[in-house]
Amino acid sequence: MIHERRCTGPLRLGVPDEFVATLEEDERVVWLGGTPVLVPIEHLPWWSGRFFGSSGLPGTSDVRYCDWDALTRLDPGHGSTDGARADDLPGGLWVCEVPDDQLDQADRAVAALASQAGRSARAVPLLDDEEAVEEYYATMLRVEHHLDRPFDLRASWRELVDAGAAREADPDGPSLMFPGHPVALDELWQMYADTMGVLSLDHPIEAVLQREEFDGFVTSERDAMLVLCSGGAPISVALVSSDPNRFEWLDQRWIDALRTPPAPREVAFVPGIATRIDSRMKGSILELLTSFTRLIVQWSTDITVVFPCNNLSRNYTPRISQRASEQLGDRLRGRVHKVAGYVHRGYVVEPGRGQPEPGAAGQGSE
Repeated sequence: MIHERRCTGPLRLGVPDEFVATLEEDERVVWLGGTPVLVPIEHLPWWSGRFFGSSGLPGTSDVRYCDWDALTRLDPGHGSTDGARADDLPGGLWVCEVPDDQLDQADRAVAALASQAGRSARAVPLLDDEEAVEEYYATMLRVEHHLDRPFDLRASWRELVDAGAAREADPDGPSLMFPGHPVALDELWQMYADTMGVLSLDHPIEAVLQREEFDGFVTSERDAMLVLCSGGAPISVALVSSDPNRFEWLDQRWIDALRTPPAPREVAFVPGIATRIDSRMKGSILELLTSFTRLIVQWSTDITVVFPCNNLSRNYTPRISQRASEQLGDRLRGRVHKVAGYVHRGYVVEPGRGQPEPGAAGQGSE
C-alpha cells in the first residue's frame, strides 16, 4: 500500500489490505501507485448492491468504490494522479464514505482524478438530506468497584436474576432472550428490520445483521439480545456484543485503540436498538438501556460502549444513554459523546473536459 490509511472513526474506510489480493485478477479495478482506487462494489461486501439496484440513481449500471483517501495521499491537498487516462477510468457512479469533517478533501480528490482523465464528476446524494449523515457515539462506563475480568453478558444476567433484580421472560419488563423464550424471534426480527431501515436495510452500507446473525445473539457467549415486553408482547429489542471485531464494516484498528490504557480493556458494540413505532412514547429505550447498564454494574466491569445513530436516533438515543447511566448514581460513571460522523457520497462520472464548475463537486448529501 502506498500510505498508512487514516483511522478517523468506527466505520471502515477504503480497501482493507486483506482484500487487495482478491482484486488482482479483476481487470475492472483501477490501480494508481499500487493502490486500488476504483473497485467494483461487489468486492467490498459491506456496500449494498441491493440498494444501488433499486435506488434510481444515475450510473448504477457500473458502481465503483472510490478511495478518495488514497487519492489525496498521492498528492496531499490536490489528489493529483499523474498518468491517469480516460480509458483507465470508467464512468458511472463512484461512491465513497467520507468523515463529515473531510468532505472538501474528498470532493477535490475525486474531481481531480476525473478531470485528469477528461471526465467530469458530478456529486449526487445517495440518501435524502435528513438521512445522509450517520453518526457514532461512545460512552466510557466505569463502575464503583472494578473487577478485572472479561465481560460475560449472560453470567451477569444470571446474577441479576439470582439476586431478584431481574426476571426471566418478564411479560412487563426487560429480559434476556434465550432458547425457548416465549417471544418469537420472527417478531423481533421484523421489528429490527423495520426500525433499522434508514440506517442499514435501505442504505448504501450493509451495516446490518443478516437473519442468521441476528438469531445467533440468542445463544452466543459474547452477544446478547435484551427484549422489553408490555402485556407479554415485545415492544423493544436491543442487541449488544462484547466482540466488536466480528462486525466487518467496523475499523478494527479504531476499536483496538479504544482499549489503550487508561481506557477500559472491554469494548461493546450495539448494532441495533429497535422499538415498535406505536411504542416509542413509552420510554422503552430508556428501560432497555438502564437494564444493560445494570448488567455492567452487576459484573463490576469498566467498559466502552459504541453505538451508531441515524438522522432520527441521534436526536434522542445519546441523551437517553446518558440518563440510563446517571440513574445508577455513584455506582456507574460515564459521559456519552460523538466520536465520528460520515456522509455517504456519490459522484456521477461522465465524459467531459476540465474541472467541473466551481461548487459542483460539493453539492449533494451533507
